[in-house]
Parts: sequence; C-alpha cells; structure tokens
Amino acid sequence: MASIEDVAIKLKDEGTELIQDLRDKYTTYLSEKRSLGNIFRFTLEAVRELIEFAEEATAGVRSVGKIKKEYVVDAVKALYKHVDPDIPWIPAIIEGWIENAVLDKVVPEMIDWVVEQYNRLGFFKKGDE
Repeated sequence: MASIEDVAIKLKDEGTELIQDLRDKYTTYLSEKRSLGNIFRFTLEAVRELIEFAEEATAGVRSVGKIKKEYVVDAVKALYKHVDPDIPWIPAIIEGWIENAVLDKVVPEMIDWVVEQYNRLGFFKKGDE
C-alpha cells in the first residue's frame, strides 16, 4: 500500500505535463477572451481536469482525499499565478486580495462541489475519496 507521501509525490511528478498543458491552453485563451466569466470557466475547467487526473493517478489507493484536494488547490494556484488573468477594471491595489480570496476560499469549495457531482453521477467508485 502506498504511503501518503508516495501519493503526494506521484501526483506532483505525474501532474507536471497536465499543468503545462493547462498553462498553454489557458494563457492563449485568456489573452484573447479576458473577462470575469472566462476566468471562472478557466478555473472550473482546470479544477475538473486536475480532479480527474488525481483520481486516475491514485486509483486503488484509499483515504487520500485530503492529499488529492491539496494537490488540486496547489496546482490551481500555480496555474493561476502563471496565467495571471488580470482584469483591467479591478484596481491593482485590491486585485491581489481578490485573487487570494478566490484561490483560498472559492477553489476548495469548487473542488468539493465538482467531486460531489461526480460522486452523485457515479464517476468515482463508492468508498473512494
């Protein structure tokens, strides 16, 4: 059975390519279509793809839901910092505060919601976290 540390390392190592793909995809997308709605879509899509990756990468390993969630939150934060989806009408002085609030409060709730929907629809096996 894999340890918690092994799972965290596996997610980080195997997720590097996915994060780079998401960076490339969304840097281009947001440079062309920057709006609050598109930033939300980008964040939700990134969360969804990262959750699916984490679920596949930890298949058969039980009780690692917290590690997967931490991985997704950290990956979204790194992705967000790289893409830097600036919205011109938000003053720079409060933009960082808003970004941190979204990344620290909204993204974990978004993860819980996506996982709940996947569980409800039967995408993940019962008993998995």
